[in-house]
Amino acid sequence: VDVLWPKGKARLVTGRVGLDLAARADGRTPLSGRVDWTSVDGQQTLERVDLRTPEGRAQLQGRVLTDDRTDLSVDAESTDIAATDDLLTRLRRALGNAEAQNAGFSGVGTFLGRWRGTLGAPVFAGRISGRDIGYLGVVWGRADWVGTADPETVESRSLVLRRAGAELWLDGRNEIGWFGEKDALDLRVRFTSWPAADLVKAMAWDLDVKGPVSGEATIRGRRSAPRGFARITSPAGRYYGVPFAEAVVTTRWAGHVAEVTTGRARVGGGTLTLRGSFTDDGVYDGTAEAEAVDVGALVPPLAPEVALAGKISGSVTLQGTLSRPRLSGRLTSPRLFVADEGLGALEARLTGTGDGRLQLDARLRSPRLDVGVVGDVGAAAPHQAALRLTARDTSLDPYLRVVFPALPGALGLVGTGEVALRGPLAEARALTAELTVSDLRLVIPEYPLRNREPLQATLANGRLQVTTLHLAGEGTDLAVEGHLDVTGEGELAMSARGAADLRALSVLSPRLRGRGAARIALTVAGPRAGPRLDGTLDFEGAGVRLRGFPHGVEDVRGRVRFDEKTAELEGITGTIGGGPVGIEGQASYAGGRLTSFDIRPSGRGMSLRYPEGLRSQIDADLRLFGDVKEQWITGSIDVKQAVWSRRYDVASELLASSRPLASAASLEEGVRLDLTVRAPGTLRIDNNLATLQARAELNLQGTTAAPIVIGRAEVDRGRVYFQGRTYVIRQGTIDFVNPQKLDPTFDIEAETRIRSYRVTLRVNGTLERVSPTLTSDPPLSPVQILSLLAGAEESTVAGLTQAQAQSSQGQLAASGAATLAAGKISEEVGLERGAERLLGLNRFSIDPSLLRGAGTAPTARITLGKRITPDLNVLYSQDLRGSEQRILSLEYTLSDRLSVLFTREDPGGLGFDLRLRQSR
Repeated sequence: VDVLWPKGKARLVTGRVGLDLAARADGRTPLSGRVDWTSVDGQQTLERVDLRTPEGRAQLQGRVLTDDRTDLSVDAESTDIAATDDLLTRLRRALGNAEAQNAGFSGVGTFLGRWRGTLGAPVFAGRISGRDIGYLGVVWGRADWVGTADPETVESRSLVLRRAGAELWLDGRNEIGWFGEKDALDLRVRFTSWPAADLVKAMAWDLDVKGPVSGEATIRGRRSAPRGFARITSPAGRYYGVPFAEAVVTTRWAGHVAEVTTGRARVGGGTLTLRGSFTDDGVYDGTAEAEAVDVGALVPPLAPEVALAGKISGSVTLQGTLSRPRLSGRLTSPRLFVADEGLGALEARLTGTGDGRLQLDARLRSPRLDVGVVGDVGAAAPHQAALRLTARDTSLDPYLRVVFPALPGALGLVGTGEVALRGPLAEARALTAELTVSDLRLVIPEYPLRNREPLQATLANGRLQVTTLHLAGEGTDLAVEGHLDVTGEGELAMSARGAADLRALSVLSPRLRGRGAARIALTVAGPRAGPRLDGTLDFEGAGVRLRGFPHGVEDVRGRVRFDEKTAELEGITGTIGGGPVGIEGQASYAGGRLTSFDIRPSGRGMSLRYPEGLRSQIDADLRLFGDVKEQWITGSIDVKQAVWSRRYDVASELLASSRPLASAASLEEGVRLDLTVRAPGTLRIDNNLATLQARAELNLQGTTAAPIVIGRAEVDRGRVYFQGRTYVIRQGTIDFVNPQKLDPTFDIEAETRIRSYRVTLRVNGTLERVSPTLTSDPPLSPVQILSLLAGAEESTVAGLTQAQAQSSQGQLAASGAATLAAGKISEEVGLERGAERLLGLNRFSIDPSLLRGAGTAPTARITLGKRITPDLNVLYSQDLRGSEQRILSLEYTLSDRLSVLFTREDPGGLGFDLRLRQSR
């Protein structure tokens, strides 16, 4: 170097030199290659220069004059333009330009052109093609550039930038020196779908805008003080976090003032229009208008999944600085929402007189809400405020339920009061507030509560102190006090003591009904995120009932002790259906939700009337346990006595459309069951259909949604009453053996006496497949037996031939169908039920008669009956045409084998029968 460029004493005047290089440029970057040059009188002719570094290569040919002026052709390629830029800058500094700066480019590219100027201040002219080109802090993508560049200026005769569907064209001149000094601009720009954030960053504007933009701009002046014109459109984007669509902005720059002549965008389903100007020192003069804009697009969510919604319209005019604005604004909305809860109509006014304070007057009104806010707020941070919030007869529970979804739906909370708030809004701990609630009502079904005196609370240093909260109502006198830190992690210390009426249980479920009072003592203390809870609930003669169930737990006594994780039942006793009941166990919970439980109730001699028609007296030892995924009911039930007395409409059941059997039990739905039911001869049925006694040993499994029964029931003795006849049950069993569905297998044998015949009916099978068998003594064919049951005369039945039997089958079927149809009509219009209710009759029927002999016109017979005792029956039968006999009978059953029958027929006289039944 000392030879080439005179810097010392030695000087080569004439000569030829060839070098193979293996050195480090500026002592750092590895450099290799070949240099061949000649020197004549100080003028250097570079015949060949081939330089290589890890970042690229360069080939140069040309001349370097004695005053360091250059005229070289350059063919260069760089894999790291930023590193090459840095190397050239250090070389220029070493050659005498101590203020040489990086051009600021990065990426990968090639350059083909000329190097003019001097060694210290080179001027490059030519073409650059590159990719991942970076400049002014922005990566622009692929670039094709034709122009001239020196250490201070870039002149672009054509610059095209392309990346991922976006293009930008630029022509002009811009200085790349220090910002505010050598940063002159004279540019013309066109762009399509280019990211707005890139343009903002390159121009060093203080804006937060994102989204693709298209348009054109002319920019002159300086980067630090640009002037020009731009028209920009954007299909969608965000401005300071607010989403917009279909934006059109026309703007001008002049000195330190920027003017928006047209600004329009779709925001939140509505239209937002802007006009005005602003200066670099923060002085505004403009107007913004909104029409039907969704407020949720302008205001961030109050909490996760808790956002404001509703259409808002209005205008705001602003003059001056943001810290001391002269402002006038009005906003309206026909209805606002928070989450899905309506807030009502909004009317709000905001004014500023230039003194640094903003006056606010806003009101929300709906049928269940009346809230107002008045006061003033400092325009500049930390926004010192003096506000007064008022609420009158406002339902608070819907909005509390948005934040606390576990709040019971049956609980209503209505309040009237005000809050005086003072302090900097940006510093929550420095805020102070005084809360006064003159009227607070807890609206519980059939049980209102309200505060006895105004609720007083204060906020200071981030702590809310409740000094007075006294709730009172019939049977309730509850006092609450304590404090709560509302900022940071915070501590809380609250206590509640007094008596609470158990009618408040309806809050937990509308099916629950409570009676009587319980005493509560509760303290909550510790960090707000995980407070410690300790309390007791004492019962003294209370009662709890479940709607739809005729019995409740009465005279409840005992204590429930609980903390933040568990509740323990201590000595809980009571009565159900007159029988004593004891309950013990515990439950665990977290986050206000039950996580597991293990409750063990037991009772003795409980008289129940459930379901309808069943009266029973039972002993029970049960266990209820489980968690949020699976629950069980296990234990045993001993039936000491049970009577089923609900009537059964036979004809309606037989003629009704068939119903599907219970589907297979699913152990994944409902509470799982494992109950043993024992009834050792204590089951009785006593209704219009039967009088019988049975015993059973059953196991109830499956789930409450799809229970299944396993076990056997046996009929010890009994009678069945159907169509005016009494059938004595000889034996009967019902077996539940299907573990998949409720489909019992039964085997029942019963008999009845028709004049001199004893008819035996045996039925076995399942509900899907029934196999009936009829026999008689003396023996008759099945058709003869059916004719006898249908009302045919005994002499006619006895002389019925096979051919006559076949010809009578159609008539027999018609008679049976007519009898059932008449029974169904009687049941539907309520004749039989009305006779039973008004007259005490057990039997009321109208029976068609089609089997009174050939040629006899069909008729019908009305039958009235009364079962005086299970063994004494009275029956009266009358033909409706009056042409048949009238019958009055009195039958007394001495035992299953012996009965006495007294009859009076008109015509015919009196009759007496002694019936002795003997089984073969």
